[in-house]
Amino acid sequence: MGYCYGNVKTHKPGNKLRPIISQIPTPTYNIAKRLCAILTPYTPDAYNLKSATDFLDLLKTTDSKGIIASLDVESLFTNVPVDRTIDYIINRIYYNDSTPNLDIPEDVIRGLLECCTKEAPFICPRGNRYQQIDGVAMGSPLGVLFANFFMGCIEEETFKNTEKPEIYCRTLCKDRWQLIHHQSI
Repeated sequence: MGYCYGNVKTHKPGNKLRPIISQIPTPTYNIAKRLCAILTPYTPDAYNLKSATDFLDLLKTTDSKGIIASLDVESLFTNVPVDRTIDYIINRIYYNDSTPNLDIPEDVIRGLLECCTKEAPFICPRGNRYQQIDGVAMGSPLGVLFANFFMGCIEEETFKNTEKPEIYCRTLCKDRWQLIHHQSI
């Protein structure tokens, strides 16, 4: 079983704990790591920057004026809807003309993703046993992949039906996601 522990959020009032579930001792840990390596190339990344420095470079090379808004997606990993994100992953791999099909059957990938995310039992310091059934646990090798997939697909859906700002991008900043929006005035 995995085990739960907490890191203190020193930057938050009240010093709340960020629960982390270490999945290293679980049978699915290595499977999750391998799935992450296999599926990462399929991640939608049209609006994803590698660093905040890339955003600054983008601003320096763009001749636009406007307002910059930075938004933080609170507790993204633990709020990612697992079933919906698995559907996004399956659709992108097997039903998208712009990506090559994976040479692993769809039902196998779906089953492995569900097993590694929805069937992840863990034990708490007091000995109570629980099972993560939705959201991706902090400490899961699939956390970043699911967050990237979910955000990337939401962005694609949104900008099909809504006018995209002149500059829009997203970056992982330390341990949290930032959405950066720049709108000309």
